[in-house]
Amino acid sequence: MSLHVFDVTAFRAQFPEFKDPVAYPDAVLQGYWDLSTAIIDPNDNCTMKGNQLQQALNLMTAHFALYFNK
Repeated sequence: MSLHVFDVTAFRAQFPEFKDPVAYPDAVLQGYWDLSTAIIDPNDNCTMKGNQLQQALNLMTAHFALYFNK
């Protein structure tokens, strides 16, 4: 099993709307990632693994970042 971790550079490249480190500090995005891993298991499993799991976690993180920063 592989544990997925937050890569802020890859996240910002995937979601350029969060590229501003002043509006979206790394620590805040990390907090949303941590919240995402409370909902989606960050370990590869039989349902999701590899890139699919990383994308799902990044998407959940982007969702929280958008929702909580209105």
